[in-house]
Amino acid sequence: MFSKFNKQIDAIFLDTESSNFHTDADVNIILSPSLYWVKKVTLPVQKVKDVKPLLKSIFEDILPDGVYSYSAYKHGSSFFVFAYEDKKILKLIESKGLKSSQINHIYFAQSELSNINGAMKINTTQSIYVKDDIVVLLPCCWIKESGKLDISTIKLSKHHINIQQYTNFIDEKSLYKIIGLSLVFTLLLLTEYILTLQNIDKISAKKDNIFSSYSLKPTMIQNRSLLKKYEKIDAKQINLRKYIANILSLNLLNNVKLKLLTSDEKKLTVIFSGIDDKASTQIKKQLKNHKYTSKLKSNFLTLEFKL
Repeated sequence: MFSKFNKQIDAIFLDTESSNFHTDADVNIILSPSLYWVKKVTLPVQKVKDVKPLLKSIFEDILPDGVYSYSAYKHGSSFFVFAYEDKKILKLIESKGLKSSQINHIYFAQSELSNINGAMKINTTQSIYVKDDIVVLLPCCWIKESGKLDISTIKLSKHHINIQQYTNFIDEKSLYKIIGLSLVFTLLLLTEYILTLQNIDKISAKKDNIFSSYSLKPTMIQNRSLLKKYEKIDAKQINLRKYIANILSLNLLNNVKLKLLTSDEKKLTVIFSGIDDKASTQIKKQLKNHKYTSKLKSNFLTLEFKL
């Protein structure tokens, strides 16, 4: 992407749920958190250039299959590191009615919106929110918004990225240039490899210190087992939030009231009052995509969702 001449260029927020953009003007794009992966990390290096060789390994255990590009910038004593799919972003840009020639710069919501206060609504169903310094995307029903996001008030940072567009044909002259550059890059990569090995030694030493400081298990197998335990807990919490959100968004008949909403480690229990056969059918129809057990007794409907 090429920078445009000095002129005011509007910014837009791009998400899979965004409406089509009807403009022929140049634009800056702020990518929704749904279009990239981000981590905040502390590493024993000082410069972004020293982080770049490590980016792929930082993300290798969490990324789904795909072809990814990586980016990073420094924030205080830490680094924000990113992984994103160029092809996916370009395809979404085109599907929303924009041309690649219109794009001035592309930014992450993380770098541009990390200073917002409270949750800000971006459309009818989603909000953005800053949690533990990370800009996240949430359903509107999960959190109370403090207002609607106004992109026009955002002063863009210098942390933009370049989306790669690949050509299908390479002429002979270009091929020679690529071969020459490859040789240069090979030498550079060899140097970077040596530096990376040194950095790996530093990180390994820091890992040992962390294991000792936080009384972690002595082997990675034990720590992975502990991680799985907490992942199961996290999965239950995600299911619980999903069920609660759906229960609270039910369209109830006038005489139907939510009397009880409680949970334990194994299940979520919901009790409605003022229930007859019609009201029971109406509620179950709205919950047809969920697995649960139900009991109707004395105008009370009890639903139990397994966590």
